[in-house]
Amino acid sequence: MSSDSEFSDDDILYTDSEVDEFALEEQGSGAAQWEPDAWDAEDSEDEDSLSRSLATIPLKTLAKARKSMGNVSRYQQGESSSTAQSGTPVKKATTSARAVEGRDSKNAPTAMSSKKQVSRIRQVVDLPKISRRDPRFSSVSAGGVDMHLHGKSYGFIPELLKEEYAKLKKDLAAASKAERTCARVDKESWAEERARLERLLAQTRTRLERTEREAREREVLAKAKKEEREKREGGKGAWYMKKAAKRDLLLKSKFEALEDKGGKLAVKKAMDKKRKKIAGKEKKSRPM
Repeated sequence: MSSDSEFSDDDILYTDSEVDEFALEEQGSGAAQWEPDAWDAEDSEDEDSLSRSLATIPLKTLAKARKSMGNVSRYQQGESSSTAQSGTPVKKATTSARAVEGRDSKNAPTAMSSKKQVSRIRQVVDLPKISRRDPRFSSVSAGGVDMHLHGKSYGFIPELLKEEYAKLKKDLAAASKAERTCARVDKESWAEERARLERLLAQTRTRLERTEREAREREVLAKAKKEEREKREGGKGAWYMKKAAKRDLLLKSKFEALEDKGGKLAVKKAMDKKRKKIAGKEKKSRPM
């Protein structure tokens, strides 16, 4: 026999550390004997210390920890199963349990769950809704609004609007000049400031014109009402102004105020503008 065959199984285990000892035991002819590893004693000591530390923890705390670990494991199992079925993680539904089921239309009856018990208290006849009123704005307690008195009480607003309009015009002129003379870097910011001032100026002009128009109309109607009251005192019968007469009276007062402000030339420009506007509407409505 060769020298290689003279080695026994024990010699092979000691000489070659890379050979699987369990495989050799299966292949060998003898009976294998289990020998404890060197780290088993340390593991047993760790287990003993862990059991002693767990014995000092209250049972209530252990029960809570076991319950929380059970919930986490169930949640992980549910996520893994849903991911395995669909291939993508499924998000948890955030809809409420009391969400209304889908209906064909808003007038269709609501589909209720059969698991929910029906209430025995039912409202057969709908009661009228109680509408609460604020006494500060109720016509019952406050009464009608006297526009003449309202105009006198807030007569300072047109003056404030005029001052604001004049200030905005000065600021707009300064912003336009700065936009023309500033550096290229600051031109965009000055352009935005100029556009903002133009919007504010247009809004203030509209508010001022509306306030002046309302004050003029109130004054004209109050004057006509006073004249009619004097005529009634003189023996004239009752007379009520029609809508057409009221419209003509207000239009006449508008052109008179325009003539006082800009002269006859301003009235002519306003009439030409109105005429062009009417002609444009007629041209659009004309069939091709």
